[in-house]
Amino acid sequence: MVNTDTLSKEAEERARIHSETAKITWQDLQRFFAQGYAIAVSHQIDLVVAYQMSCDNQAKLQVRMEANQVGPVSDTQALEWLQANALMWSVVVRPWVLVQAILQSPEHKRWYLTLAVVSVSQYSLLVGGVITPYRSQKCP
Repeated sequence: MVNTDTLSKEAEERARIHSETAKITWQDLQRFFAQGYAIAVSHQIDLVVAYQMSCDNQAKLQVRMEANQVGPVSDTQALEWLQANALMWSVVVRPWVLVQAILQSPEHKRWYLTLAVVSVSQYSLLVGGVITPYRSQKCP
């Protein structure tokens, strides 16, 4: 039996996160990248993966990271986005800023196909129990 209260709370949280997404240029996100808080999200998944971060669901995030669908923005990627004046979808899950490039032409597709390989230290920042969710709750 499915708990409808849990589903309702999850739907509400997902809707809240979705409503907080915004378009922003990569240039405007530089300080978050410099601080190590910019997280790239592949176009293979919805940016609302931020929900999993907001409720500290490390198991699901680990699967996404191992599939190179979520991970820290690499220096190379950041430079490409800066040079192209890329427009991004973004959402904040403190202290992280999740970003997803808005594709404007076929050559930009490589942006999300080449997410950086996450190093051990970067991986532990996101999955090793150091995630600092905006809301302290558990996912159903």
